[in-house]
Amino acid sequence: MNDKTMLFRPIGNAQREILKIGFEYDMSEFSARLSTAGQATEVKVQSWSVKEKKAGLGDSKAGDEVSTMGGQSSGAAITQRAFGEAIDVVIDHPVAAQAEADQIAKGRFNELVLELVTGEGVCSGNTDLRAGKVIKIDGVGRRFSGPYYVTSAVHRVTAAGDYITEFAVRRNAS
Repeated sequence: MNDKTMLFRPIGNAQREILKIGFEYDMSEFSARLSTAGQATEVKVQSWSVKEKKAGLGDSKAGDEVSTMGGQSSGAAITQRAFGEAIDVVIDHPVAAQAEADQIAKGRFNELVLELVTGEGVCSGNTDLRAGKVIKIDGVGRRFSGPYYVTSAVHRVTAAGDYITEFAVRRNAS
């Protein structure tokens, strides 16, 4: 939302960072989790064209990430090394054309891999920190430091009169 306007757009995790935060300057809390639960090495979208009377198959796999956000290994690559192939099959979307099946597969794949690292934090109030932007978090170790996509930001004034921003982030590589 931007004022009273609801915005719909692709996830912007390939954008440049708008700001850098860390414990040494303005971040007071941060917790992150890396989990391969729900990660897929490939997404297939099965469809049926009523007009052409034939099946279609959209496909997306490792390498189709919008961005690896500065990480060494994407969620798909980590999952592949640890567990082998993990294919997510989408059958509940009506699809009109092959290009649409491919786009659904790429969108679903990028949505899944963006759940590899999730986190929440609190920092000094900053109006630039808002959902849909990319920030860089420093000082949280080699695995967790780097760019993150902001999924939510809450700006508050505490009872003590301090202005803080609570945020939630995601990252698709480690």
